[in-house]
This record gives sequence, C-alpha cells and structure tokens, in this order.
Amino acid sequence: MNIQKIYQLRQSPISKRELTVSPPHLIHLPAKWQIQKQNLNIDRINHTYDIFTNHKKRSDFINNA
Repeated sequence: MNIQKIYQLRQSPISKRELTVSPPHLIHLPAKWQIQKQNLNIDRINHTYDIFTNHKKRSDFINNA
C-alpha cells in the first residue's frame, strides 16, 4: 500500500465520521460496544503508524524503546 493510498483512506468520509462524537441515537448502545468501537479506531491508527515505521507489531516498538 503506497503513501498516496493511505492519505486517501485517511481523508475519506468514513475516517472523518469516526473521529466525531457519536450521534445521540447511538448513545443507547451498550458500553461494551462503544469500547470495542474505540479499540477498532485505535487499532486502525496503530496499523497506519506501523506501515510508516515498518514495524511488524506496535508492541515490538514499545519493548525496544
């Protein structure tokens, strides 16, 4: 995956929507689901970070720091 493709993904409407606060009609979801959604977003951010830094796992980077 090249850098331009990553940039396009980061600029996509889905990415922007994920960064916004949940709309009122989603607040009734169980807290567990909301936490899972947050973790998915964090995993996506870490995955993009891993592509740029050529680290296979983020934990390797932390352990070697």
